[in-house]
Formats: sequence, structure tokens, C-alpha cells
Amino acid sequence: MRRSWSLRAPSPAVPAALAFAAGILLAVELPIAPSPSLAFALAIAAAVAVAAGLRGSRSLAGAGGLLLVVLLAFARARPALVVDREAARRTAASASEDDVFEVRGRLGTYWSRSGSIWSARLDVEDARREGVPVALPGRLVLSVAGETHPGAHAGYGDLVRVRGPLRLPDAGAIPQSPFGLAPEPRLPQKSAVQIEVLDGPRGAIGVPARLHRAASRRLEEGLEGASPGEREAAALAGALVLGETDRLSPATVSAFRDGGVAHVLAISGLHVGLLALGLTAALGPFRPRPLTRDAIVLLATVAFAAFTGGRAPVLRAALMIGLYLGARLLGRPTSPGQVFGLSALVLLAHDPSRLFDVGFLLTYAAVFGISALST
Repeated sequence: MRRSWSLRAPSPAVPAALAFAAGILLAVELPIAPSPSLAFALAIAAAVAVAAGLRGSRSLAGAGGLLLVVLLAFARARPALVVDREAARRTAASASEDDVFEVRGRLGTYWSRSGSIWSARLDVEDARREGVPVALPGRLVLSVAGETHPGAHAGYGDLVRVRGPLRLPDAGAIPQSPFGLAPEPRLPQKSAVQIEVLDGPRGAIGVPARLHRAASRRLEEGLEGASPGEREAAALAGALVLGETDRLSPATVSAFRDGGVAHVLAISGLHVGLLALGLTAALGPFRPRPLTRDAIVLLATVAFAAFTGGRAPVLRAALMIGLYLGARLLGRPTSPGQVFGLSALVLLAHDPSRLFDVGFLLTYAAVFGISALST
């Protein structure tokens, strides 16, 4: 089993991930997309290079394969990051102060808080302005004012319908970036009760989301009649396990911030790593077979990532750990570069906008640096 981790193992996923990132950047930065005929010609040329290279030069095959990856990334990113965003921006820019939009879609993220404003991203399924269908593809930001957590009314994965004005964010509120991404429109709500819930979570996120809500509800019910100290301890447990920090008192948050460990309160890759290491250590006295131990740790890691809602830091760490354990279970040699390269490739293929997330870039820069220094 130890031979599955090898610094000398090839890492083809690293150039593939870089090529995919290059394709995303081209999709965002090119003012005009290549014509279908040109794209088809490039794809044919890349496929011919791969076929010819497999019979002779591996370098030619690799170059052709990377070109195919760039083309796939371009085709994946251009509609979502350019076409859809620009269409949504035009719709929001053309709206007057009195226009009322009715939007139906699923909440694609958990609620986050900034001051007295809660926000979550809504994956739009259809939209109407004054009863007339309008083009509003992609995502918008749903914001709710108030101190009460909106998750008690509408949570991650719910199919909802909201009504209100559609606005573009103020120029000062748009993060500075060298890339020309159109801003996501915002639909403000005065309170969470304005959000109409049509259906609960479905698909792959359905069961984990329901379990998460049940645990949060049970925690809230258990706090009835509890002392302030017990409530604060339960709130801390909820932050560490469920990722819900809204119950924490300002004094506790300040204490963690002053101690330089505020990141502990946010569910992240640190928690996933501690779970995997802790479970491995806990299984030690039982002396399970390596295959059994790795399978248990892998299942626990995947379950934890799903239970916490697939937040980006958790997903990155869980995917890296899962790829490493998967290689061990298969008895195949792998390397640090292959693990973080393949995980980055999977995440970017799922959501190309992750390339412009600072957390994503810092995570992989740090992992690459640690891996390079360790070799």
C-alpha cells in the first residue's frame, strides 16, 4: 500500500489543469469567440496530433491533448461566464426602479452574513418582469436584511420563488479584478418571509441537506432553557461541525480573532484533515486491514463534505484526500502533483468561475509550494 504514494509517479493532471485554466482565461478575455468552423478545425487538428503522437512522439500526443483540453475549457466557460452573465447584466441594467421581477430557482449556496445583510446565490430557472418572461440565465445574488438567519425559512437546495427589484451592485461594491467578468445581479428582500419555498432539496444534495437541517434543528431545540454557558458551548460545536456561526456571541468571535485562530470557526480543509487523521488514529487499536481502514476514512470524508454542504474549502480538501485514498485502494502509484492537479481539474470543470476565487488560488498555490519544498 505504501507504494501507492510516490514522488516519482507522473503527474499528467498538472499540465491538464493548467491548460483548462488557460482555456477559461481565453473564454473570458477574448472579445469575440472563434467561429464554429475554426473551433472545429482546431479540434480536428488536436485529435490528429494525438492519434499521430500515440504511434510515435509522445510530445506530439501531449500537445494535441492539451489543445483539446483548452478547447473543452473554452466551450465550458464561455457560455456560463460571458454569455449568460452579460445577458443577465443587460436585463438588470434595463430595469427601471418600478419594475418587479419574479424569479424561480434553487438556492445554490448557504447563507453568508455581512453586517445586517444575509446573501446567497440563486441558480435561476426562469424569470419574469411584470409577468413577461425575460432572459436572466445563470446566477443572481439573493440578499435579505435583518438579524435573523434566513436559513430557518429557506435553505441551501430549496426551490424558491422571489419577487422584487433587480439591481446591479454599486461600482464600489464590485471586487477589483483584471478580468472582465460581468457582475451578478442582486435581488434584495426586506425579510426572509418574502421568500416563497416551492420544494425542498433534490438530487445528490437532497439527503445531506436534510440531515444538516435536522441536526441544526435538533441543536436549536436542545438549547431551550439552557444556561448562557451551555448555549455558547453548543454554538461553538455548531460552528465546528455544522459550519453555522450565527449563534456565536460577538465576545467569542472576538476572542478567536484576537488569538489569531478565527479560521477555526469556519468549516475548512483543516476540519477535513483533522477528521481523516483522527479517524485513522481511532481505528488504529482495532487493527483493521489497510483496505478497510482507507475505505472507512474515504466514506467518512465524503459524508462530512456532503453533510456540511460542499463548501468550497471542504470540497477541495475532501477531493484531494479522496483521490489519495482512491489511489491507495486501487494500489496505483500517484504523486502530490497528480492529486492536486486532478482535484483542481475536476473543480474547474464543474464550475469554471472558481478560477477567479481567491481562496481557490491561494489553496493550490500553498499546496504546490509545500509539495515543491518537500521534494
